[in-house]
Amino acid sequence: MSDERHSVSRRTFLTAAAIGGTAAAVGGLNGVAAQADPSAELPPAYEGDLVAVRGDRLIMVTPMEGELVIPVSHRTSTWFGGQSSLDALRPGQDITIGLDETGFGDRLWADITRIKGVITSVSGNDFEVDPGNGGHPRVLHLPDTARAALRGDYTRWENGYLVDIIGLRRDDSAVAVQAAAPQPGYHVDEMPEFGAAAGYPDLSDAAARQFDGKITWFDDAECKCKSRCRGHNAHASWSRVDKCDFMPARCRRIPVLSCGRKITVHNKCNKKSLSVEVIDCGPDNKRFCDSCTKCGRSPKGRIADLTKPTYVRIGGSLNAGCFTGWAKV
Repeated sequence: MSDERHSVSRRTFLTAAAIGGTAAAVGGLNGVAAQADPSAELPPAYEGDLVAVRGDRLIMVTPMEGELVIPVSHRTSTWFGGQSSLDALRPGQDITIGLDETGFGDRLWADITRIKGVITSVSGNDFEVDPGNGGHPRVLHLPDTARAALRGDYTRWENGYLVDIIGLRRDDSAVAVQAAAPQPGYHVDEMPEFGAAAGYPDLSDAAARQFDGKITWFDDAECKCKSRCRGHNAHASWSRVDKCDFMPARCRRIPVLSCGRKITVHNKCNKKSLSVEVIDCGPDNKRFCDSCTKCGRSPKGRIADLTKPTYVRIGGSLNAGCFTGWAKV
């Protein structure tokens, strides 16, 4: 009986997803879960708008799959400005959720966002931040409590200084919660020479196609290569894309790639890899030249930004900000 329910649940999901239907059942019945994508290399992750949490089911609407119903419980790790619970969630929130191998909602983040770039204007506790690479400026609100909590990593809240902050989404702005990375100590007009060699790397050698470094995430609504970024779960941005007005890479010498190029991203923390498609410009390899200290210290340089579902799918924790890994082109 369990096998029959598993099959029906999986067929329902695949049919509904293919036609953009509603109420696609991601988890199976009686705890027997259906794989959302039988050919997937890793369990899926999704981003979308929360409809409701009803008992042991979370209902959300995603840009890519339509309405999904996902099994959850008190065991679901929930972040909402910090460790939280499913009871704190409200309809309309932006939800990113990663499933385990059985289809259970394992890890969830509500309204998490990230603002990174250079401060371009200051008005009280509000800071306009330019992300670079042609992205739209965003506003970061810094409550006094957050300023105090960030004091160990951030000391210069002034024009021309860089920030990389994890926050809670609030309309078109974000409320600062924690540091995604320590603040670089330099002004962008006085950046040090990072020592990246000029020109492009020679990719004729297979070993030269692997770039070790810091893997991060982003949550821009729009992409240079696609009309939207949100919800894609096997996609990344690359700091040198031929379609973008990219900024010269000062930290690492990396190749220029085209929109749609497939690359492999590897997470050294869990030894998992995922093939992803390049859909946007980033990360900022001109102004940021830092390491990730998760699972060892990475070489300096932000190699790839992943969409939120992609980052979760490969095992990353959004509130951690980065993992040490590599990208192979």
